[in-house]
Amino acid sequence: MSETRVRRMLDLLAAHPEGLSTPEIAGACCEGIEPWQQALTYCGKVMRKYERKGRVCRVRNVPGPNGHGSAVLWQAPAPVPEPDYEESTRSFLPATWAGSKAFHILHREGYTCLGDLLYVMSADLLALPRFGPRCLEAVREGLASRGLVLVDELDDSDLEDS
Repeated sequence: MSETRVRRMLDLLAAHPEGLSTPEIAGACCEGIEPWQQALTYCGKVMRKYERKGRVCRVRNVPGPNGHGSAVLWQAPAPVPEPDYEESTRSFLPATWAGSKAFHILHREGYTCLGDLLYVMSADLLALPRFGPRCLEAVREGLASRGLVLVDELDDSDLEDS
């Protein structure tokens, strides 16, 4: 996937809080992809990938162009203020993970900083292609070495205000 084309798609959605349909996004960002059906397919794949990452939301189906069929209406979620992470969570994934399968899978899926992992559920990680229990255990150990855990491993005492 062309990073600049994907970036344009995400920026376009962010600039239109009311949302855009797949054909509208494809028409604005997929110039040079022929035939039109291939541009729509490409745009749909990108939107579904970023939906899984929580970067876009599928709102509903809307009538397609010229009243033919239906199209998906996409929106960028409202920006969530970034939590005040400690410096260690803003750092890149540890260099000690660099040779590991978990590191490569996480990096490929867009998880580049420790802070990216703080709001991810174990099940979401296990749903990544080729990410199994051993990779999950490597991530848990790496986070634990910095005093961090995945969100689904918090207990009630971690959630109470001090």
